[in-house]
Amino acid sequence: MGKTFPFWKRTMKRLFIFVILSLGLAPAAKAACNINLTPFPITMDGSQTLIAGKINGEPVRFIADSGAFFSMLSPAVAAQFKLLLRPINAPVYVGGIGGLVKPELTTVRQLSVGNLTVPNVTFLVGGGEVGHGAAGLLGQNFLRIADVEYDLANGVIRLSQPAGCAGQSLAYWAKSDPVSVLDLWQNPRADNHATISYATLNGARIKVMFDTGASTSFLSFAAARRAHIDPSGPGTEAGGYSVGIGRGAIKTRIAPVETFQIGGETIKHTRLRLGDEDLPDADMLIGVDFFLSHRIYVANSQGKIYFTYNGGPVFALEPQTTAPLGDTTPAPETLAADEPKNAVDFGRRGAGELDRLQYGVAIADLSRAHELAPEEPLYIYQRAEAYYASKQPMKALDDVNATLTLSPKDVDALILRARLRADADDNEKVIQDANTADALLPVQSDQRFSLARLYAEADDFERAWREYETWMRAHPDDAKRMAAFAGLCWVGALGGEHLGQAKSACDEVSRLVSDDSSGQTGRSLIEFRLRDYFAAFNDGRAAAKRSPKDAWALYAKGLGEMRLGKPYPDRTEQGKIDLAAAKAIDPKVVARAARLGLAP
Repeated sequence: MGKTFPFWKRTMKRLFIFVILSLGLAPAAKAACNINLTPFPITMDGSQTLIAGKINGEPVRFIADSGAFFSMLSPAVAAQFKLLLRPINAPVYVGGIGGLVKPELTTVRQLSVGNLTVPNVTFLVGGGEVGHGAAGLLGQNFLRIADVEYDLANGVIRLSQPAGCAGQSLAYWAKSDPVSVLDLWQNPRADNHATISYATLNGARIKVMFDTGASTSFLSFAAARRAHIDPSGPGTEAGGYSVGIGRGAIKTRIAPVETFQIGGETIKHTRLRLGDEDLPDADMLIGVDFFLSHRIYVANSQGKIYFTYNGGPVFALEPQTTAPLGDTTPAPETLAADEPKNAVDFGRRGAGELDRLQYGVAIADLSRAHELAPEEPLYIYQRAEAYYASKQPMKALDDVNATLTLSPKDVDALILRARLRADADDNEKVIQDANTADALLPVQSDQRFSLARLYAEADDFERAWREYETWMRAHPDDAKRMAAFAGLCWVGALGGEHLGQAKSACDEVSRLVSDDSSGQTGRSLIEFRLRDYFAAFNDGRAAAKRSPKDAWALYAKGLGEMRLGKPYPDRTEQGKIDLAAAKAIDPKVVARAARLGLAP
């Protein structure tokens, strides 16, 4: 990830001592094994592990990222909190999916995480937003100050200082559950304290990094080939794009895997996401999908990792046949020990179920949490997310309205309500909610990206253009800039303004994503507005060839053909066919285009 420098060791030592004194993790007298636990409640949001905290007294959320060697903020967040930046006088780079970033340093005068408050904590500053409304990452300089237990399915991370436990299993929760044990890889570089061990993929030994910052597990192409997996072979399919700390995005594939073995577990006939990316010190990232299906104790004190299987799919791409030590059912004693006892417990479990796409049980647990704590808006909002994800929009709208009654300035709830109203084509109310959120958000907020999209869907193109530009000024190195260029391209195409800049944005989309048709489609519509019908036809034809089932691509091609009709009569008939095909795929596209002046 980067080279070590003195402040890293000083900060880590100070933070370790402070936690020991503040939270009562002092070593006990040498006797029976004693495991002192300090819980940090988490919220799962879109496969990200969020911990509540404060920066200089202002409430924020952090992503707990076991794959990050050091805690990090984006430049936009540093600007929002008026944090002073200073250069690192050494060739230090932070790398991950998406490229390398040269960071700067800042010091947070007072950092709070859970019930812990620490003065003068150093962060790296650089890269793009981490998303999910989080201010930044809490990396290994926080997570490695003691042993750490990841119990994401129950909504908690625990720091632990065991005493008198040498040579004993630290999977204290496992009564009759099978326990897998791994040896931690000891990195010879002092600056990298990632949680790394070994697994076996189709019989080939690979190095794996346990990374709570990765929403899904991820395998490099090089490691896949060593395990006799062809990234473009039979049974593989496109997996979209993955982004990380850098500005770039990498194209991924999803490939079938015969066997994946780790510890005492064997996962058969599964699928993994692959990408052409060299991972620092590892062949594979073990992501949140694995963490949610397991309870994991990283025993830094022993150099080991202990974990047990919770149940359900291990890799979230599809159900798998999972056989951890020959048993797929958690022991009844463990289930009873973890049974929720209060609103917080039900809420944590419900959030974990929501992230695992178990909407029915998530709704039940979040409903119980709401019954026990009716004035807490979080549980109603999370239930709204579950209803929305399970295609129950009216129930989702009722819950998000209830959330805003309790917490009128909840921007997440305002954005979700605007999304529900956009789905119902209620543009006036979409704009009302977007305007309210806009007034509440800092200029540098990452959520302005969501506002830009909502304004565009509600046909308020001038506001959408301004929100995209505002977001891009505050996020010069963010991986979502590709999507922001696409947004500007389409805002210009549909709104009919800023046509020159919008066309340049379309060009940038085509340059960055060569196999995507959206840039060509947007450029075709802009050229149609500029009355360059030959160019409009050519770009529309190329877009439709690339995406023959995309209604907008077919419509753009048809528009160009219709305007070429006089010198090329056959084009008129083909244009009618393409416009009819677009209407058959999505009649709303044709109606919207006509309303916006894009008609033959």
